[in-house]
Amino acid sequence: MAKYPAVQKCIQDGIDCTVGQTNMPCLDDKPHLMYTNAVIHEAMRIETIIPTSLPHYAMQDSYIQGKKVDKDTVVLFNLHSLAHDATVWRDPTNFLPDIFLKEDGDLDIKMLAKSHPFSLGHRRCTGEQLAIMNIFLIFSGLMKKYTFELYENAEVATIPGLVYAPDKFKVTSDLQLRGFIITKAYPDGPWGFPIVGHLPWLGNDTQKTFADWQKRYGDVFRIRLGSWPTVVVNGHKAIHDAAVTAGDAFFGRPNFVTTEILRRRTGDDPFAFGTFSPAYLHQKKITTHALRLFTKDRKEFVEELITSEVETLTTNINQALFQMTFILLLWV
Repeated sequence: MAKYPAVQKCIQDGIDCTVGQTNMPCLDDKPHLMYTNAVIHEAMRIETIIPTSLPHYAMQDSYIQGKKVDKDTVVLFNLHSLAHDATVWRDPTNFLPDIFLKEDGDLDIKMLAKSHPFSLGHRRCTGEQLAIMNIFLIFSGLMKKYTFELYENAEVATIPGLVYAPDKFKVTSDLQLRGFIITKAYPDGPWGFPIVGHLPWLGNDTQKTFADWQKRYGDVFRIRLGSWPTVVVNGHKAIHDAAVTAGDAFFGRPNFVTTEILRRRTGDDPFAFGTFSPAYLHQKKITTHALRLFTKDRKEFVEELITSEVETLTTNINQALFQMTFILLLWV
């Protein structure tokens, strides 16, 4: 928000008009703060925190946009490309919250349905609703209390990796008193090394590498993660075809070494990385039902818990600002 002061001001005006000068935003205010919700969705789109999905596993032979994917193939969804698909988003490289709003100011359900920060299909994050509640309360709470500004026009950059994170930058906060020979029928892809496959290319900026390969080989191309044959799926249409239309085929998880370590330590399949089985379906059903009840029946409890965390955070910020002001007074 420090990078977009006009957007920040619009959020703050909307919060003040809805909750008043003294109250903090709560979940009951969420349906009335359309612009705040749009900003949250656009922030999750433009900065895809988890740019690549957890590995999927082909349980059977299938096709993605006419390209054959054999059984026992690892499949990766390039969520960054989905969120920056120029055929879906008006200007994907720029921060434009209004793309999630209709002309009357309500949220555009059709555009929301095209945004998938929590992945999509059978393996969509089961904790999505709880996460959205957390994000809304913390974000709106901070916007209510503070105005954030970049310190001396500092640059804001993102550090690419398995999880995207902001690079270090200074911000001020004003308290508001208000390669193998392929023998199976895999899609085309770049040449890779024996044994390690394409791992040497997947370093600090995997998304740039994937984008370059996408331009050359199309939305669906093959690589190898070590010895694992892997298909990378890019773009909104291709990922939707794989995750939803052919979702049953790619419901599995590969048996990587890390999965085996977790399995041996816990004595069972780890839920998020677990292989497809009746036990997994049972676990998912119980987890989804429990989270739905928790976020619905215990809504007040969850809201109180998150709000207390926001209050603790703002108290710590206030103390830090006071200490800095006191030191500056002594220095003068």
